Order: sequence, then structure tokens, then C-alpha cells
Amino acid sequence: MPETREDAERLPELPPLGEGDETDSDGDFSDLLRSFEGDDGLDDSEAEELDAGVDLDDESTSLPEDSDSPLDIGEIVQASDDEDALVGDEVGPTGEAGNGLFDDIAGLELDADDAEGTVEPEDLIDEDLPVLMQEADEQEGALSDEADHLLGMDDEEPPRRAERSWLEVPVAPLSDCRVVRSAKGLVAAGGGSVAILGAEGEVNVRSDGFGAPVTTLLLDDAGTVLFATDRGKVFRLLGGTAAAEELVGFRDALPLDPEKPVSLSLGGPTPSTRPAALLRVSAGGGVLLESTDRGTTWRRVDLGGSVLAVSAGVPPMCIVEGSRGAHLFRSEASGAFRRLDEELAASDRTELASDHDVVVLLDPGSGVRVSADGGVGFRTVAGCSHATAVTAGRLGGRPSAFAALFDAASGHASLVWVDAASGDAYVVSELSPDPDLDNDLDEWTKVVSLAWDAAEETLWAAGAFGVRRWRRPPSA
Repeated sequence: MPETREDAERLPELPPLGEGDETDSDGDFSDLLRSFEGDDGLDDSEAEELDAGVDLDDESTSLPEDSDSPLDIGEIVQASDDEDALVGDEVGPTGEAGNGLFDDIAGLELDADDAEGTVEPEDLIDEDLPVLMQEADEQEGALSDEADHLLGMDDEEPPRRAERSWLEVPVAPLSDCRVVRSAKGLVAAGGGSVAILGAEGEVNVRSDGFGAPVTTLLLDDAGTVLFATDRGKVFRLLGGTAAAEELVGFRDALPLDPEKPVSLSLGGPTPSTRPAALLRVSAGGGVLLESTDRGTTWRRVDLGGSVLAVSAGVPPMCIVEGSRGAHLFRSEASGAFRRLDEELAASDRTELASDHDVVVLLDPGSGVRVSADGGVGFRTVAGCSHATAVTAGRLGGRPSAFAALFDAASGHASLVWVDAASGDAYVVSELSPDPDLDNDLDEWTKVVSLAWDAAEETLWAAGAFGVRRWRRPPSA
């Protein structure tokens, strides 16, 4: 980096090591020192008027009346807004943005004589060290990305508040929930158990005993629930019954190692005359299966790449990463999938929600993108970097999306409505920690799943708190 003008005037250019006059082996530099004996050119009288300092023992010592006040520590640590004052004070000798003091030293090189007999760096590297260095680099990169994200979120303006807050409607108490879905006036929630709730928020069916928490589910119009646990098991709960049946057909369609954990995500149903349920299996980078008999049998769907995500909704959509990047695939009435041409920035952490022409993408830690034209074009929703869950739907006929935001510092959650056509977002309700609740959960109010009931204009949320719901006021 170029040095500042002030540094250039203050520091002489340093010659490379190994050059210049050689000294004798005794290292005697006495002949280089100037002798001051008998020097008539030194006259102490010329400096008599100079102030040599302050006597600390003199209690009468004080600042002159016209002098500035003593330095305040706040002034020292405060950064200046003057651009000229910042020149050369960024990083220092790292080479990113130096202050000029080390610019010349960075170019110093050892002579061959000086380097002779030294140990090469690769001689010190143990055979296991490259692996350790790679792991350290990956961890450092992840921490750096997280730090950059947190710094960016601190400067983010939250969405505006709606003119009228939505009304929270009572619902039957449930324990820790991981997922919630809505279809034709019915709602299903899963966690330690699976519950089907009616329009008044009452529990009509409850089933448990799956050996692990339920993390994904699909509810059809007939009230049949397909759900999977975080241990890779799939179950079916027929409408009106509480006895869940384990389904193993998906393992016949895709041979899996029973010793290796597998993550499952349910999506659909497809809009074809014979609706199909979709199942994304994390094995193999992401494989898509479909079933037209409510999970009894499954077949593999080849979309030409790794399936990163699948959405619940009609029509369902998938994010597929192939040789030409990541693209959206839309389920058609014919039963096939159509690829959208626009390349998409996505990963296997991207969450996807869809409803007709509304498509919502959530990249944890980055934010929310929304489309009102079936995924052809997306808008970034401002103020939603804290989003933890999304869903899609229509509000009063208007294409809409919904997001839940979470502030880890305060434990406060916000429910947000997004106009999918414009990308404008509004906070419609909030969820705060219960001061009377005795628990150690720092994320008790964090919403992990959302569902929208367009018929009742009700937003459902699931989390450690169980299930909550909010309804739009008639005049909002």
C-alpha cells in the first residue's frame, strides 16, 4: 500500500538487508560516534528560554489560562469523520491497508548468504497438518461470515408497523412444536406429538410415541397427515384416527445405509389429477421421491441435479442444483416439473414456500426474497435478516408472504406480512417472552414454522412455545 506523505517525509527509505558497509568482526562502532569534547559550537545559553518540563512535586503547577483542557479518553477512542485523518490508519502491516510504516520493510529480502542453512517451511509441516489447517480455515471462514452477518444486522432497519396489529386468537396448549401446516380449514402441528386442530383451535386428534421429534409434515384436504422425524422415519396418520402407521416404502425406492442419519422434508401436493406427495431425502446430496398413494409406495424423480429444497403448497416447487447452477423447478398439472431459466442463489439451507404464483425463499442469516410471478423474478425484503420462518399465501386476494423475525438479544419475535408484488413488509404482531414462565430456553419465542389459512385469514406459528395464531382484524 502507498505510504502517506507525512510518513514519507518522516521515515527514510531502508536499504535491503545485506547491503551497505561491512563492519569488522569485533563490532567496534566507536569511530562512528561523534566526539563532543571541546566543541565550541554548543552553547547552552541558546536554549535557556525553552520550557524543559513541569516539576511534578510543585503543587502550584497548573495549565496556562489560555491552554486547552486536558485530553478526555472519549476523544481518544472516538473515530474522526475527516477522511484525511483516516489515511494510513486502517490495518497496519498486514498489507491490506497500511499506514506506510512497514511498506518498505515488506519488500526486504534476505541475501543468499543469510538464507543459507535455514529450514524451509515445508520441512516443518507434519503430514496431518494440512488437514488440520483446512479444518481451521473452514471454521475461521464460518465465524467470519457469521460476524459479518451480525454486524450487518445491527445496522438493519426493521419493517414498519402495520396501522393496526393483528389479534391473537386462543388455541389449545401444545408442547414444543417444530412444524405447522394448514389445508382447507384444518391445521396439523408436529413436535413431540402430532395434533390435528379444528377451526376453533381445539385438538381433534393427537398421536405420539414416534421415538423422536417430528420435524416435517404434509396435510392434505382429506385430513391425512404424512410426517417424518429427525431420525429418518416416515409415518402416516389417516383423518380421524390417532394410530400412526410407519411407512418404509421410501427406503425401497432409495437404498439407504441404516447406520447413517438422513434428513427428510415433505412437500406438495402436486396439482395433477392424481396429486402426489413429495419427499426430499438428504442422501446423495438431495434426492426427490414422489408418492401418489399417500406414502405407501414411492418412486424417484430425476430433475438433473441435487435437490436442495422442496416446498409445501400448491403447486410445489423445488430448488435443484445442476451443472448450470441452481434453478427453480415448478410442478405442472401434467405431473412433470418445468425448470425456470433464471439462475438462483441458494444452498441446502435455503427454505422454500410456495402458493400459486407466490414463491418465498429464506436463507437463514441472510434474509427473505419473494416473487409474485411464480419465481421468474425475486425482490429482497428489507429488514428481514433475522427471519426464522416463512410461508406463502393470499391475503384478501393479494399475493402475500409471511415471515417471523427473532431478536436473540431480547428474545422478542415479530410476525411480518409482506406484499409479494412490491416486497414491502409490515409488522402485524409480536411475541414476547413470558416473565412469569420458569424455563431456561433462550429461544422460547423463536418461530420455527409458519402456516397461512387464507379462508380464515389466520396466521399460525410453531415453536418451543407450542402453537399460536393471529387473525387479521376486519378493518385492517
